[in-house]
Amino acid sequence: MQRVWDTLLSKAGIMLVLCGSLVNMMYSQTLSYTSPLYGRRSGQIKNETDTV
Repeated sequence: MQRVWDTLLSKAGIMLVLCGSLVNMMYSQTLSYTSPLYGRRSGQIKNETDTV
């Protein structure tokens, strides 16, 4: 995925949206310093759930 993004998709006007419920896995695979996608994030939305 990193190679395709770097060579083809990064300048194609495409937005890649990653969603996941396993917070630690999402962080380690996409946001951490050692992940291949580190530094490519342009935004983040944190979904807060309400408890009743």
